[in-house]
Amino acid sequence: MQRFSNPRIDYFMPFGTTAVENIESIVNEQGYIDCNIFCYDQEPLIRLFNLDTFLVAQTRAKVDNLSWSILLNTESDSEPKEDFLKRFRLIDCYYFHHALAASDWFRGAMLWPQITPITSRQVKNKFITFNRLTSNLRVYRSLLVSELVKYNLLEQGLISYSKSCPLGRHYTYELEQSRLVPDFLASQTIKNLNTIKHELRIDYKDKDIIPNQSFNISCIPECMETFLYIVTETCYWGRKKHLTEKIFKPIVCKMPFILVGPAHNLAYLRSYGFKTFDRWIDESYDSIENDVERMHAIGDTIKKMCSYTNDQLTDMLHEMEEVLTYNFERFFSNEFVSDVYNELVVNFHHACDESQRRNA
Repeated sequence: MQRFSNPRIDYFMPFGTTAVENIESIVNEQGYIDCNIFCYDQEPLIRLFNLDTFLVAQTRAKVDNLSWSILLNTESDSEPKEDFLKRFRLIDCYYFHHALAASDWFRGAMLWPQITPITSRQVKNKFITFNRLTSNLRVYRSLLVSELVKYNLLEQGLISYSKSCPLGRHYTYELEQSRLVPDFLASQTIKNLNTIKHELRIDYKDKDIIPNQSFNISCIPECMETFLYIVTETCYWGRKKHLTEKIFKPIVCKMPFILVGPAHNLAYLRSYGFKTFDRWIDESYDSIENDVERMHAIGDTIKKMCSYTNDQLTDMLHEMEEVLTYNFERFFSNEFVSDVYNELVVNFHHACDESQRRNA
């Protein structure tokens, strides 16, 4: 059922940008605009970030004599979204954007010969983790690496970590300036990180900065020799259900994972039909809502998994074959894509109905 005859659709190009100058529009300029759809679905919603962008979207709606716009977003539940909806008179339309993006970006991986059978793998590294951006809200990745230093785990896994963030500054500055990290923890983290005497790189060792690999699954040979994938998601702080393509990389590689993200995001992933690893890994960290305490719990969990020998982890990995294969097949299934798409359709229809009601 067609809700509107002439909507304006605002979106960002290129992918991942959020600035005013990156807004492009689809609109029939010949007719009366009867709905404004603002697509902020590529990046998380962050308070005080790009307020000018949202003000522009609000202004466009007012020019078109619309009191309310539809906000197409990829956060199932979050405090910032609640704030944006009220502040800019927006109607919520959520969908799992990055699930659809990842299904496109990684679709060829289903046939990659580099992804070896689980039962033929032999663990040589206990974990792998990628930490390219470490400034502003992503400063939590420095806290994670500090946990690895604290427990003397650096040599037991593979780590990429930017001491100086490509989009920010050195970890010392970022930690000292962060309002999210308590002073005592910032001081201890800096002390731990200062003991690292070499660059932490898995690949691209010849480059000054770690390149963006969002669209790719890198280091597959290394992953095939590694037990645990430590996923450092885009978001970590506060109440927010938001996952990106990052969570699907270990699923595609048929690897168990620990999710370093906001509380309850493992449960959020399970709501889309995926299984996690509480039979083998303590996943109680996912229910800890205090961000600092959750990070310490994640460090404890990684320490526990690293206490096993490589042979024990190899046996554990083989035991996980059923779950790992299930997640792999779920990700590549038409059913999963249909579930996400149908959720978008239902939510969009509800938002359109609400837009008609409020703008009447």
